[in-house]
Amino acid sequence: FLAERYREAGVVSPILVLPNGVDALAVHPLPPWPLKVGWFGVPTPTKGLSVLLDAIRGIDPGRLTLAVHGPVDPALHCPPGGTLRGPYAPAEVAARMAEVHLVCLPSTWDENQPLVALEAQAAGRPLLASRVGGLPELIRDGVDGWLVPPGDAAALRVALLRLADAPRILRAAAAAIRPPPTATAMARAFAALYESALSGLVPTERPTTAV
Repeated sequence: FLAERYREAGVVSPILVLPNGVDALAVHPLPPWPLKVGWFGVPTPTKGLSVLLDAIRGIDPGRLTLAVHGPVDPALHCPPGGTLRGPYAPAEVAARMAEVHLVCLPSTWDENQPLVALEAQAAGRPLLASRVGGLPELIRDGVDGWLVPPGDAAALRVALLRLADAPRILRAAAAAIRPPPTATAMARAFAALYESALSGLVPTERPTTAV
């Protein structure tokens, strides 16, 4: 997605896409039913938290609950079944994701490779996300996650209710997740790219002035 944006902007040089990596996370079994949905991140408007809150409004908490993780205003009103869990440190990500069945990314802006999406996959949690930007490249719709139109609370609600009634489908999606590259693998890929580029450069004469 991002490579195509650069091409549209006029970049003619070859573009090599290297996926982002994250540290490996512990993968915990899915918690007991009913469906537990998690939202993680910083509550900027483009992250779509308001869309998700609209989507769960009126749903019986006995059928579906939502946990909001991040520096969200404590005064934010959550519908019944929604709770604000507050900010979290990177070391807490795996434990917090272990509490949910599903991570929701209802972004309304063109994401590329958001960290939360990669962390969810590293933690073995399926994604329910907007069909924007690079997110469709990370999610095999109907296999290891699901995609919905951005900003469409009604479509998101339909998807959530369908999953609330289909634990077998969600468990199959969790089992099908392909973990993202590790941060070490990403660093090695970049190092190899830089070494390849540098190997083609002609060394320049070094200055003789001592510094």
